[in-house]
Amino acid sequence: MKARLVIFLIVLLACLFSFVDARPLKANAKKGKVKNNSKPKSGGCNPGGPFKKVIATPCGAFLNTTDKYACGVHVSSTDMAAAIATPQWVGIGAYSVSCVCFKKIKVTNIANGKSVVIAILDHKLVEDKGGLDLTTKAWNELYTPDDVHRGNLYANWDWV
Repeated sequence: MKARLVIFLIVLLACLFSFVDARPLKANAKKGKVKNNSKPKSGGCNPGGPFKKVIATPCGAFLNTTDKYACGVHVSSTDMAAAIATPQWVGIGAYSVSCVCFKKIKVTNIANGKSVVIAILDHKLVEDKGGLDLTTKAWNELYTPDDVHRGNLYANWDWV
């Protein structure tokens, strides 16, 4: 009986530590106020760019309105925002605030020429260079029903 209790406690602690590790650090920004929209500088923060013909997707993760995301702020589906891919996330570890947080990018849908300017407010945990997960609002501004690749769109983007 004691062995089962010990195993249960170890598993419980492991789960708790995984949640603690997965939480983003606090940032100094408040919801609704996107600061510091200059291009990332070379030196300590060099995420690269511009990016041509990357895949952008609508992100269901932005439907969660209670948690803070990797830049330390709440993001809703009505914000003009995106999550940026791992190769462009310049930070310490996957869940740390990055120098690209709150920076703005201009995204252009290659198929229809529509463009939007959005803020980077989250980290996309994949290795596709330049890839973006867009909030519903940003996606709807770029996407049209006659786009060939429903669920994905090919886009060009650069820092503004």
